[in-house]
Amino acid sequence: MVKISLQKFGPTITNIYVADKVFDIIINSKVREEQIKLDLEGIITMTTQCAKRIFGHLYKELGSDIYYQNIVFENRSETLEMIIEMSIEEMNNS
Repeated sequence: MVKISLQKFGPTITNIYVADKVFDIIINSKVREEQIKLDLEGIITMTTQCAKRIFGHLYKELGSDIYYQNIVFENRSETLEMIIEMSIEEMNNS
């Protein structure tokens, strides 16, 4: 299992360029082959636009099964969980 800490991008992720960088880090890991633990310690919030750029696109790229099997969250607040799930729903409906 690969562990990726997003703390260096926080405490808020509000810039789409940062979101694109986070997406690239995750997608270029072995996320298709093994579980990736995303540590969100220190991340208070992120914009829905950034969440879509990261997690919505990951969901579309990987598909539902691989996304939910291989993306594991650590230290994710309820607020972040809601924002991430909303971004996935929006991508699914577009």
